Amino acid sequence: MTDYRAPLADIDFVLNRVCGLDRILQLPGFIDADSSMVRDLLEEAGRFMEDKVAPLNKVGDNFGVKLNADSTITTAPGFPAAYQAYVDAGWGAVPFESGYGGGGFPWMIGIAIQEMMTAANMAFSMCSGSRYKCAKSAAAGSEPIFEVPLPISADSGKKPT
Repeated sequence: MTDYRAPLADIDFVLNRVCGLDRILQLPGFIDADSSMVRDLLEEAGRFMEDKVAPLNKVGDNFGVKLNADSTITTAPGFPAAYQAYVDAGWGAVPFESGYGGGGFPWMIGIAIQEMMTAANMAFSMCSGSRYKCAKSAAAGSEPIFEVPLPISADSGKKPT
C-alpha cells in the first residue's frame, strides 16, 4: 500500500503566505469563502486522496491501461469506483463557476487538489486531465457549448473520439 500523506501545511503556507489567498477570495466572481473554509476543503480533499486514490497506485502501475478490440479502454481494478467517488464528491468541479455546477473557488484551489491527486497516484490523476482541458476550452467559448454535457461519469458508456 502506498503511504501518501497530503502536504497540507505546505499547501496552506503557499496559498496564504505566498499567494495571498484572502486577497484573491475578495475578488469578484468567487464564492463567499475565507481561508478557513479553503483549509477545511483541502483537508477533506487530502483525506480522499490518502484513503481512495493512493491505495490504487501500485495496482495502477501493475495493471496499466488496456485498449480493447472494440476501442474501449479498461483501467486498473478500483479505478472506475474511485473515479466515480471523485466525481460524486465534486472534487473536479471545485474551481469551476458555480453557475455551471462548480464550486466557485479560485483555480489555484483546484490546482492544489490536482497536485495532491497527482502525488497520490499519477496514473489516476490522468483520468481527469482531459476533462479540465475540455472545460477550460468550453469556458472560453460561447454559451451554447455548455448545453453539450461532458461524459464525466466513470461509467458513462461513451468512448473518447
